[in-house]
Amino acid sequence: MKKSFVLPTFILLAGLVVFFCSSSNDKIVPVPLPATMPAPEPEAPVENSFTKSDIENFVEKFYSTLELSDEMNQRAFDEDLPFNTNAFYKCVNSQSIYSKVRLSNLTGDNHTYYRIGLKSIDSFSLNSNVYEVYTTVQYTIFELGTIQNIEKLTITNTGSSLVIAKWEDVRVKSMEIAEYDGLENYKETDFYKDLGSINK
Repeated sequence: MKKSFVLPTFILLAGLVVFFCSSSNDKIVPVPLPATMPAPEPEAPVENSFTKSDIENFVEKFYSTLELSDEMNQRAFDEDLPFNTNAFYKCVNSQSIYSKVRLSNLTGDNHTYYRIGLKSIDSFSLNSNVYEVYTTVQYTIFELGTIQNIEKLTITNTGSSLVIAKWEDVRVKSMEIAEYDGLENYKETDFYKDLGSINK
């Protein structure tokens, strides 16, 4: 009696499962996608990061824009050639602060009497995309002597390049003054007055 009841019940349940599965498949309705998908959030621009080597190369490049080789300096003296300042102006912009008198001495009509050379990069620090670099620079001035000067460059990271924001003096490191009359008491203040400085 129990066996005859269980078997028809099982067959009935199996039939119902098949029916509901097949009927539910017929009723699947795809969910429509939104007409417009929201635009992705724009990515924030990534500023270029510069390594210590990049900074050092830029500083060397900056000073080299004001320096001629011995051969070119002699040629400029013999042929009265003007100094090409295009490379210098690529390292600065309209907001840069530096001595126009110094630039004129190093690149103007009498530029062959002034020689500049980077001796060393002493230190640098970073603060909010602004680098502060301390250098030792040697100046040789005709009939005056050789002076080593400690300078500070403030360099701005614009996001795509480096720019000199400020070029200033710290102090004279050493002076070898020629033995000419009138130079016996030549001082640091005289050097900055003659060469040009924004802060001395």
